[in-house]
Amino acid sequence: MRWVQKYIQHFGGNPEDVTLMGYSAGALSVQLHLVSPMSRGLFHKAIIMSGSLPPQTVLPQHSQLELLRKQDHVLNCTEVADEAQLLNCFRKFNGSEIAATLRGLFAFGKDNPIYIYLPVIESDFGQERFLIENPFESLKRGEFSKVPILIGFTSGEFCQSAVDIFRDSKLERRFYEDFQKLAPEIFMYAEYNGSLSEISESLRQHYLPNFVALNHTNLAHLCDFFSDAIIRFGAQRLMELAAPHSKVFPYIFEFSSEFSNLDYPLRPARVEHMDDLMYLFEMNASNFQRNDSSTSSMIRQYTKFIYEFVIAGSSLFGKLPTYPTGYTKIDRSLEFQPGTNFAKDTYEKWKRLFHLDDNNK
Repeated sequence: MRWVQKYIQHFGGNPEDVTLMGYSAGALSVQLHLVSPMSRGLFHKAIIMSGSLPPQTVLPQHSQLELLRKQDHVLNCTEVADEAQLLNCFRKFNGSEIAATLRGLFAFGKDNPIYIYLPVIESDFGQERFLIENPFESLKRGEFSKVPILIGFTSGEFCQSAVDIFRDSKLERRFYEDFQKLAPEIFMYAEYNGSLSEISESLRQHYLPNFVALNHTNLAHLCDFFSDAIIRFGAQRLMELAAPHSKVFPYIFEFSSEFSNLDYPLRPARVEHMDDLMYLFEMNASNFQRNDSSTSSMIRQYTKFIYEFVIAGSSLFGKLPTYPTGYTKIDRSLEFQPGTNFAKDTYEKWKRLFHLDDNNK
């Protein structure tokens, strides 16, 4: 972004009108840029799509060497004695070979927990630091880039993770029998400073009461569990803390078509993580036609919605609903809805379980 500030005018850009946009892990990165002192003044609008830091997650305040040690076993770098030797061993592999070891780092199933390596709160050695504290602490004190924020998610974030359990009887049995052990890892509160067993039981009662086996009814509840833990709780807390200082424009994407959920059409009728991107950017979905009558109108409205925020930013106040009074529901048309895009009772439950002041080590 410093490069953009210095040179973008030579490419026809305006260094005083920079929009930072991210999806999924990129959205989490935008959140970090919001609070980073290094990023102040370098951008003027933020778009946070389907991603946020889960508030129940404790960020490391030191290196994540233990993860490297776990990864070195996957790469068979088992004979190293110190960090220098570990680094030399990693350098023997190219990026693709290192990336291929990702599956070996998950605790359960194909992709749990979703986040493996986390942002690190940097120690102060007198150097310039990107992340100086938990981002929610900075937001709470109003110490962040006070720019207009467009933020939202799909109606079925990470339902695929729930479907993976549903479709594998061994995973389902393990999830049921070892829930107390697995839930903190899967839903990213294993390092939280609280009674993990009580938290796990409270969440189980909320999402999966009387759970013995998964069916299409409680599969929808498990889908909500993943969505809330990984995306919605963090996005809602960000909105709540940022809204007193900045214009926050929430949305939820609910448009479903024949190209949604291609891998498992019988899943709950939700829009999966990243399904919305095919309507915003060119995608390779089989036989997807952007000019199809069932999708073309929505595509025009959706792209205009994003485009107008990039162009207008806070001047959309009064034209688009802002947090907490309302949000934009994106379906076959754009509808303005009162309230928030995350059920209030569910959000309050997560807030009670994970207090803002308790997630620092």
